Amino acid sequence: MTRLILYSLIFLDPGSPSGFSHITSSSISPLYNVAKYLHIFSQFLIIVGVITSLKETKFINITTEYKLFSIIYLLILVVSIVFPFIEISFSTSRIYHISLIFLSPFCVIGGITIIKLTSNILNISWTEKRFKNSLKILSIFFSILLLFNTKFIFVIANERPTSIPLGQEKKLICMEMKMI
Repeated sequence: MTRLILYSLIFLDPGSPSGFSHITSSSISPLYNVAKYLHIFSQFLIIVGVITSLKETKFINITTEYKLFSIIYLLILVVSIVFPFIEISFSTSRIYHISLIFLSPFCVIGGITIIKLTSNILNISWTEKRFKNSLKILSIFFSILLLFNTKFIFVIANERPTSIPLGQEKKLICMEMKMI
């Protein structure tokens, strides 16, 4: 009973070591904030994609087993973000990357759904050309997300890169400057 009370007191505590603390914490630079919001938006697209695939079964051809695995991984991801101290044995970022194996197609489905809903709100007819344009828009979004995930943007902007392979040249230049 005391554990239940303890867990209820630390539920959604921003200072606790959980994925929720990563979401609510302040970043060291504006670029890190952009990266954080890109991840949050991609997770929103995943949730929209899962809901769309459950509602529209005749347009989206996904097997029942795959949907079940995806729902389970989505629930695991939500639990690891919301509940503190889950990441003591298995970090939230590792859970996130493993769950993306199953959930990544739903990000595309969610993106197409959002663009389709936006075109319906703006009274623009949904055609094959609009579908192809939505895939181009999503490709641009995923390219930007890739540049932030690989920390390439941070190296270019000279913003404390955490990528060891990309930061090596900067380290060598600093070492050469100290020798001179």
